[in-house]
Amino acid sequence: MLILRPNGLLVAAVQLDQRAVEFLQGAVKIAEKLKSTLDVVHVVEPVNDYYIGSLYGVASIQTELIFELEKDRRASAELALKKIVSDLDSKTIRQFKVLVGIPDVAVLDYVRNEKADGVIVGASSDKYGFIPARFSNTLSMARQAFCPVIVLPPKVVVDSSSPRLSFLLADDLTEASKAAVVFTHRLQRSFAGAKVLHAHVVREDINLDSEDFLKALGKKPSPEVISQRIQAQLSVRFGFMDEISKGDSPYEGCVSFGRVGDELLTLTQQRNPDFIIFGPHHVFKMNPFGFGAMSWTEILHSAKPVILVPA
Repeated sequence: MLILRPNGLLVAAVQLDQRAVEFLQGAVKIAEKLKSTLDVVHVVEPVNDYYIGSLYGVASIQTELIFELEKDRRASAELALKKIVSDLDSKTIRQFKVLVGIPDVAVLDYVRNEKADGVIVGASSDKYGFIPARFSNTLSMARQAFCPVIVLPPKVVVDSSSPRLSFLLADDLTEASKAAVVFTHRLQRSFAGAKVLHAHVVREDINLDSEDFLKALGKKPSPEVISQRIQAQLSVRFGFMDEISKGDSPYEGCVSFGRVGDELLTLTQQRNPDFIIFGPHHVFKMNPFGFGAMSWTEILHSAKPVILVPA
């Protein structure tokens, strides 16, 4: 079952680079916000024969040398990780460990073996924008994952002043995103008093007179009618497991029109949620009601942690 629970366990997968300390500081704040403990892991990839051959100028290397090189790299990583964790001096961190293997696989295997609720990864950036590529391809990992993947953008902002959690759920009203809706519903019930803003953006480049759009809504609608109908769909999708009116936590549906990234950024700035939630398929899939890669890039500019929920 996909769920983040109080008193749960999260795993932070860290790359030992110049942003490692900043990333782990953010991961600790996330774990504290979610009332969870934190394991810290770093993955050392297996030594490649071709890499060693080019390094030493030989065609092949004996297995013993490969083993010694891997052992040295792992020992160096353990020393570096130990220093970072010790300097943080956080009671939230339960343990740290250096793994050897393919990064995505090794991290997910660790999460499974430790029965953790989710994994925290970072997103690096370059002049073209934010690239989710810390230790490997974050989005690829999210699509393989069986648990929520929390992505921390550079300079992540975690509000520690308010004990009440708030979530912005971005929903494109597709079947693939229903897992994120169910996840958020359970999340709200796990954290008493949590607020949910359930948002859908009708993209600016949608032609309301187009044949496909008319088929979807049955007739030529006004923006007001579109908003009302979509809000009704959002309420049904979020409350299908229980009547929203019976819950103790506030819920609000929101429909806006425009460029998806801009609208979600505006909502984030206005409402200041603790987390943004959506499915990783949004990053790859473009559809009349949905999200795309540009939306992902701009959402990370919000400096809010993003929870990707596997379908």
